[in-house]
Amino acid sequence: MRCIEVLPNNFAKLTWIPPTDPTGQFISYEVYYSQTKFGVYVSANLNITSLNTPTCINTTTIHAQSRVYYFLICRFNNGPQKDSTVSDTLASIFLNAITSSGSKALDLRFNVMHEPPVPGASTTFTLFKEYPASVWNTLAVTSNSFYPDTIDVCRAFISYSVALMDGSGCSSISSKLSGDYVDTKNPEEPYVDSISVLPNGNTCIAWEVPVDRDIVYYRIFYNVTANRYNEKLDSVPGRNSIFYIFNSTSTDSMPTGLFVAAGDSCRKEGTPFYNHATMFLQTAYDHCAYRSVLRWNHYRWYSAPGKLKRTTKEYRIYYSTDSINYVQTGSTKDSVFVHENVQPGSKIFYYVRVVSEGNPITSSSNRARFRSNQTDSPGFVYLSSASVVDKTNNEVRIYIDTSVVFKNLQIQRAQGDTNFKSIGLVAYNGSAYYSFLDPDVETTKRSYSYRVVVRDSCDNPRNVSNISTTMLLRVIENETDMYLKNLSWSAYEGFAGGVRGYNVFRVINDIIDPVPIGSTGTLNLSFVDNLEDVSNKGAKIDYRIQAVEDAGNPYNITENSFSNPYPVYMEGGLFVPNAFAPSGLNSTWLPITYFVEKSEYHVSVFNRWGKKVFETSSDTEAWDGAGCQPDVYVYLIDYKNSRGEYMQIKGNVLILK
Repeated sequence: MRCIEVLPNNFAKLTWIPPTDPTGQFISYEVYYSQTKFGVYVSANLNITSLNTPTCINTTTIHAQSRVYYFLICRFNNGPQKDSTVSDTLASIFLNAITSSGSKALDLRFNVMHEPPVPGASTTFTLFKEYPASVWNTLAVTSNSFYPDTIDVCRAFISYSVALMDGSGCSSISSKLSGDYVDTKNPEEPYVDSISVLPNGNTCIAWEVPVDRDIVYYRIFYNVTANRYNEKLDSVPGRNSIFYIFNSTSTDSMPTGLFVAAGDSCRKEGTPFYNHATMFLQTAYDHCAYRSVLRWNHYRWYSAPGKLKRTTKEYRIYYSTDSINYVQTGSTKDSVFVHENVQPGSKIFYYVRVVSEGNPITSSSNRARFRSNQTDSPGFVYLSSASVVDKTNNEVRIYIDTSVVFKNLQIQRAQGDTNFKSIGLVAYNGSAYYSFLDPDVETTKRSYSYRVVVRDSCDNPRNVSNISTTMLLRVIENETDMYLKNLSWSAYEGFAGGVRGYNVFRVINDIIDPVPIGSTGTLNLSFVDNLEDVSNKGAKIDYRIQAVEDAGNPYNITENSFSNPYPVYMEGGLFVPNAFAPSGLNSTWLPITYFVEKSEYHVSVFNRWGKKVFETSSDTEAWDGAGCQPDVYVYLIDYKNSRGEYMQIKGNVLILK
């Protein structure tokens, strides 16, 4: 026995391989059957007398209700009539369907023909399905004796059959199973892939197409908070639809929940998973520390029976100042992130993207945006002048906007106009005018550049002033005339109104003449002075240059700046007359000084007996010889020259009649 085919009329066609009969003893084939494997087998009374007949049809119409067991024998004549040994017992394939409450699948079940399978028989069953009417298609090929077929219509008349191929060329075919089947189960729940906020603020929910074939649309539900009633929002037609976009910008103010349920041809809908929502990103900006604190709700991954629930690998934080070119600025597993060194005074944009472990799935939050406003700072800061005070001190003067409170002014200095370094702070006091004395300079050796940085109430550097550079004065001796002095200086830089010109001042005995000895234009940085007319003024002589600002300063300030003092040294001395006549033309005796330190000048006159007859500390007070007889007198003069050296001169003076 090889095959049993249940015919459309429920008769059974049996196929076998005829045996050999070399001695011609064959009488007939006898077919026996039973509805139970170990039951009573009865003859089908087919009386097949041709040895070469390989098939027969059993007209017993019981194959549509259960399987039927068959075996075959040969009767032959070798003396008395005998029966051969029986063939393998094969069972017809009986196909049955089981439906369970709440199941959308039709559970097709069928029996094997022989256990173990007859050698040469196929190890797999082929299932056929007739739907629609008269259209048969292969449903599945399986090695199992069962198969769940999804009913993908609301109600339909469907037929099934099962076939098992044999190596001999025949096929065993089951009884035909037909029925009016109704879909009694709600559609399978779609597996939500992600819910994400798009760059324009809309919400996108995406899902995988379920295995369930009877899906004709997807119902979208909406919820902006976890506790609000979930209302039907929309529907998406077509089983192969996999996403929905909700064109609402509620994602900018709270988490937005979108949920999806499948709907079948019977208009039955599944229950959606109500536990996922968009990530709602909120930001707080610290305008003093220039940093953003970002917070968001943890992303909740979809959980469904038979599906491995995803877990979060990390949250990636993206940052932009133009809402177009985003860069990743960090990542975390927490729902809080601090972004340091945020560009101040700019439009700032953020969003957070969650990434799952394994084969990554991502979801993005809303775009949070704000302006990184700084604390207010003054509208301007102007370094009005940088001036030399003396050999070791410079003074910086500042004018600033008073409409905004700030913390302090940071004074910076450089030799040249680069590599500025902070040298001090001036605290806010409410005034518009500030000054700073720089005591750590060598004004006779170099010029210095200054600028001012305003530090706002957060102590952050903000406004930067203009740069002002002090003047450096040099004096060169004239090789042919000791009284001529060649002055040259560096240009002053920093006046908003520009330099109108330069004034040249002499400082004699630490007293500056308020009237300059000369002036030059803006571009003339040299001057020649003649000291012959002031040789009797004193020994200590310095020069200073004053830069004078031109008109047009936008702050209505006209400033000036002084250069370093530059001393000159003259070889001072005295001319002492050796005689005078109180009653004559030269009636007084007065030593003539040139470039002598007046504060250290002293004259004493003694007679021949050592008695002091005259004394003075003024180089303008003359001795008139009163009370003294014509005679020779001794004088002693003490003074300090321009180099600071103490000198003494002794000599005689004669009083004539």
